[in-house]
Amino acid sequence: TDDDDDDDDALAGLPPDHPLLERAQRALRAQLLDSKRELEEKIKEKGDELNKEKRRREQIGVELYTTQQQLAKLQTNLDKTHDAHAALEATREQSESDLRELQEWFETRIADGDDARRMTDQHQLELDSLKATLRQVEQHNEKMKSDIAVTRRATYAAEETVAQLEKDKQDQDLLIDNLQDTLRKLHERCATHDA
Repeated sequence: TDDDDDDDDALAGLPPDHPLLERAQRALRAQLLDSKRELEEKIKEKGDELNKEKRRREQIGVELYTTQQQLAKLQTNLDKTHDAHAALEATREQSESDLRELQEWFETRIADGDDARRMTDQHQLELDSLKATLRQVEQHNEKMKSDIAVTRRATYAAEETVAQLEKDKQDQDLLIDNLQDTLRKLHERCATHDA
């Protein structure tokens, strides 16, 4: 109103230490102090949140490193298993070749006399032994195949975990950048109020 404008004009013309201005100055000071406290609380809150996210990022980094080490170990084990499987395959093929040769020899001499039969019996024992060895090799070969499948599944799972942890770390980095930007802006606002 015109009266209020007149009062404001009258106050504006008074010196800063005039008693009539004291109440307005106290109110303004209280308002500025409240704003400053609010900004300081926000700065502390954002600072705590930033520290929490930094710790979370460090934890994710540790988990990522550990999982990568496990993945490397699994890959090494898988390579060793493949090598062992290849060696076992070579042994199995050689055993099958020996078995075929012995069976051919045995079949060509099945009708020989007593001496030949005694020798045949000996070769039959060798043949039986080779068959037993071949069965063991085949059983071990099946186990190796199963071990390879298990190791491969574990490797795939570890690779997926690494990918997820890397994504989590990127998310944490982005969140920390945003928090640091917010904290900087709050500091600037607080500095403006202090000024």
